[in-house]
Amino acid sequence: MLLFSIIFLLSPVSALPLSEIENFTQVYETVKDIYVDDIDERTLMDYAIEGLISRLDPHSDYLKKTELTALEESTEGQFAGIGVELSARDGLLEIMSVAPGSPAARANIQPKDLVLMIDQKITQGLSLKESIKLIRGEAGSNLTLTIISDQNTHPKEIVLQREYIKNPSIQSDFLDNKWGYIRIGLFNEETIHDFHNALDRLISHCELSGIILDLRQNPGGLLRSAAQVANTFLNSENARYDGQIVTARGRHQNLFIEECITGTDITQGLPLVVLVDRGSASASEIVAGALQDHKRAIVIGEQTFGKGSVQIVLPINENALKITCSRYFTPSGKSIQAIGITPDIALSPTIEEHESKAHNIHITEASLNRHLNNNNHAAHAAQEAHDARLENDLILREGVRILTALSIQKSKNS
Repeated sequence: MLLFSIIFLLSPVSALPLSEIENFTQVYETVKDIYVDDIDERTLMDYAIEGLISRLDPHSDYLKKTELTALEESTEGQFAGIGVELSARDGLLEIMSVAPGSPAARANIQPKDLVLMIDQKITQGLSLKESIKLIRGEAGSNLTLTIISDQNTHPKEIVLQREYIKNPSIQSDFLDNKWGYIRIGLFNEETIHDFHNALDRLISHCELSGIILDLRQNPGGLLRSAAQVANTFLNSENARYDGQIVTARGRHQNLFIEECITGTDITQGLPLVVLVDRGSASASEIVAGALQDHKRAIVIGEQTFGKGSVQIVLPINENALKITCSRYFTPSGKSIQAIGITPDIALSPTIEEHESKAHNIHITEASLNRHLNNNNHAAHAAQEAHDARLENDLILREGVRILTALSIQKSKNS
């Protein structure tokens, strides 16, 4: 999604069909005069505008002042909810991504799950805006979702407690003290600054042999921010596809967007693996698609969400219009709208793997009563946490394995 206010000149307004205006006026006056409840004229006009926008794609919306504020908070700030990004699919409410550590994540809600009811209110027929309004509320308050999933086609009720959701843009860590791990949770105004800081910290700490860029459960954000991250790993010299990172094209030439490679790869060609899943959408798909097309990274994981459209936010008096203005394309010219990015190595976490871990009991020295403590406990605990992360994350584990192979190949060629 491209979130900003923009002023531009479109083609001159064409003459509106007089007969259609007369039809609208007649309907408007009839509703105002005869409808069983008295509705003020401003509300009726808002209904008319909302009706117009609701017939477009699910990402276009007419935003009241309070709703515009909520949109800004969800993209850049903090709000009380359950940590899900929603989308509409064939009149149904679908989970697009789940924020790690959120109430939804703790309840094991997954991307592609369908929300049938929110607090016993049927979601079919509700607008995306209405559904989001039902899910958000005061921190500490409860709500009940009725959900069906790929694993469970019977409706299941889940009670969750709302809490303040803060989407950390960047998380970084070391794996085996030679792999750099960076997770981007959302692309916002601060992402590139935080990303470079994380990358500098990793590079200065030790001699990195490779980098894992984790874009799983990343619902998107700012297109410009995504292009800046991709640019970090790319070289403008001898670049493919005229150095394009992403293009966005719509009906109007002045809405054409092209982001291109500038400068050189600041990692100097370190082996790179990108992790994606079905919760990776929009701006995160731009990054994965650009690095894949330029053959800079191996993309591992699941088919991504497939949100390949760009929205702009236009002020309309105190309100705003969020409208889809273009489709974006990867450097090779592919539109991922409703298709997604196909990973180089397709991999999904298996239910069987998680279930088998639940039944395995390992007895070690550390599990015995009165065992002697290790004097280097802090370092050992950090290593245990690292080992547990790899053991419990199949896609991350595969990413490390591929990085190892790439690193060996790079050393042989140097």
